[in-house]
Amino acid sequence: MVEVLVTRNSRDAYPAHIDPTGDHVKPWLDLATVCQFATATQDEARLGRGSGDTIDVVPPTHRNRPCRVVRNIGLLYYAPREGQDTVECFTPNEDGRYAITGKAWDWYVIDEHHDSAASPR
Repeated sequence: MVEVLVTRNSRDAYPAHIDPTGDHVKPWLDLATVCQFATATQDEARLGRGSGDTIDVVPPTHRNRPCRVVRNIGLLYYAPREGQDTVECFTPNEDGRYAITGKAWDWYVIDEHHDSAASPR
């Protein structure tokens, strides 16, 4: 894993860990960054911008459990079929980071000049 800045809209940048050998950018975000991203997705949804998908950080139900991240899939890009959920839950990896991925967000690495590049290489 390497630490980089990622974006999904060429406007907002988030620190993340990625696998530099992967075929696509899959960011692993710490909880503070997930909370920032959640706020951005909720603001976009209220303003009618973006995909309509939102991230919500759900507090733990028990003291010893970490927070989990719930992704609400907007129906703009995804119409659920029978047996498919419209909510996906993300739990942290052993480093406490969450992989926020999905149909609505194409992530890109921002290089040292703050230009976005489609590949982590």
